[in-house]
Amino acid sequence: MPRDFCIAIGTYPSRVPSLAQELRLLKAGLLYADRVKLYSLQAHMLSMLEKVANVPLQQQLRLLEMIAPFITTDDTADNLAQLHKAYKATRGKKHRTPQELMLIRNLETLMRNNWAQLKEVIWKVVQDAGIEEVNRAITSGLLDLHVFEGTNNDESAIQFLTECVAQASKSPKLAERLPEFSAKQDKVIGEFVRGISRAVTDGSAYPLFDEETGSLVATGIREEIIKVSESAVNRARHSGLAGQLLQRLPSFEDASIDEILDIRKELDRPLVRFRSAMISFSDGIKSAPWDDDFPADAETVFRRDVAPAIMEIEDEVKANNYFASLIRALVDKPLVLPAGSAISLVLSNLSSLPNSIAYTIGMGISTAAIIYDAYDEWKQKNKATEQNALYFYYRASKSLEK
Repeated sequence: MPRDFCIAIGTYPSRVPSLAQELRLLKAGLLYADRVKLYSLQAHMLSMLEKVANVPLQQQLRLLEMIAPFITTDDTADNLAQLHKAYKATRGKKHRTPQELMLIRNLETLMRNNWAQLKEVIWKVVQDAGIEEVNRAITSGLLDLHVFEGTNNDESAIQFLTECVAQASKSPKLAERLPEFSAKQDKVIGEFVRGISRAVTDGSAYPLFDEETGSLVATGIREEIIKVSESAVNRARHSGLAGQLLQRLPSFEDASIDEILDIRKELDRPLVRFRSAMISFSDGIKSAPWDDDFPADAETVFRRDVAPAIMEIEDEVKANNYFASLIRALVDKPLVLPAGSAISLVLSNLSSLPNSIAYTIGMGISTAAIIYDAYDEWKQKNKATEQNALYFYYRASKSLEK
């Protein structure tokens, strides 16, 4: 059995907290592939932020202690540190005094009320960015969001938010931590570059990148840091062309992940022929997806091969109307059945009935035969249309127009 068709998506972080570019490529990947791997610093950061919103109280206090030096006075930061230390010590006791119980209860109430406000802000940021759509794709089992090494825990989440607050604060204390923060960022960026490089070279997936990531890959190839074979370039052309064409579908930008998954499930069989067409079309393209000429080459394929084929399918679908076929059949075919046919034998047994009844039943049986022939003709033509290599693209277009 052939292995799953996997697309590896790589996206460069945008200047605003938005996953618009990730979702655009993700929808194309989910529509075309059997599974998708997403390398995205932006999605990773927003997932970390989402995780912060749900950390337990102990981690909430630790976060406040960590960010306090950058946003408050030294005295306030020291007080928070002492408060956190006292809370940990008190929580660890088996037998607490009434004063200690009061401290815990008051502190937990205070944190619960204030954290709710912070959580609401975080929730709005990640929701507006589109993280929920990414989460839906992950839940479907078709998307694997790359988790960067050492970041899949609460501690790394609050460390991440601390770094964000520290760098946004412009505090003089930032200089003390900047080497540490920079080392972590370099590590994550290095892992991202290695991930997209593997997507190009190792043959286990078909790469699909945004423009900035493509430029990064092109630089790596020019500097001979990334070694690409002709086979690797061909795979990239294939997935790159499919990605370009699918993003041209009507209302593609507005489609939800759930809608894309429904269409993909419905059109599983026509997709096989569509992939074959993409391979054939991409063979005629000379540029690689990371080259400046690739979008123009993909546009040529669309206008030369795809648009005319879609128009032809549209015409065939309109022409192959079952009721029109039925009317033509009733007009063109005489109500005469071959001797010895099953229906003729039935009619011969109607002679004992009154003429008017026999005639009516005979007409009904004869007409039924013509109706079946018209239906069979419509079905055969419909089957031929569905076997067109671009029928998947046509149907996906119609589904998104609804």
